[in-house]
Amino acid sequence: MAIIVNPTAAEFKQMLAEKKTFLADFYATWCGPCKMLSYVLEDIDKEMGERIDIVKIDIDKEPELTEEMDITIIPGLFFIKNGEVAS
Repeated sequence: MAIIVNPTAAEFKQMLAEKKTFLADFYATWCGPCKMLSYVLEDIDKEMGERIDIVKIDIDKEPELTEEMDITIIPGLFFIKNGEVAS
């Protein structure tokens, strides 16, 4: 398990279809708070790297997926459990 950076929309949807559990981070390279969060995600990866994947989706590279997931504020951090957004 690791940090997966910039999967395609198809790859992301495949992870959902396979009922995977992971942490999804919707971000932008120009977003200051997103950059700050990246340090926290690196710490999470160091602590939990073997137990959970962290998937980073650049909203500028995947605008359709961003809209589909109804992302209106970034950074957008979601825990996906068994292919579903955990609430």
